[in-house]
Amino acid sequence: LDGKNGELVWSLDPKANTYTTPTNLGGTLFWASDKAVYSTNLKDGSQNWSLEMDHAPGALSADPKGKRLYYAGEHGNLLCLDPDTGKEKWS
Repeated sequence: LDGKNGELVWSLDPKANTYTTPTNLGGTLFWASDKAVYSTNLKDGSQNWSLEMDHAPGALSADPKGKRLYYAGEHGNLLCLDPDTGKEKWS
């Protein structure tokens, strides 16, 4: 929604169950569904990238200072992703 007039700017139908609270990092929205992580442009709702996972997420959070996105899976695995590309930094 537009912060000034409350009008809808864009909407998104994920076509899957969403499991995490969306995380905003520098104008990009990160969120996870059943088995994928998504990067969405906040200005227009377009998808920057998506990363298929082999398990459902438990949590998703961002570190703005370190430019890292952390993904915790339901089985206790932890991944560090590059928020610009979605590529794995470490696990």
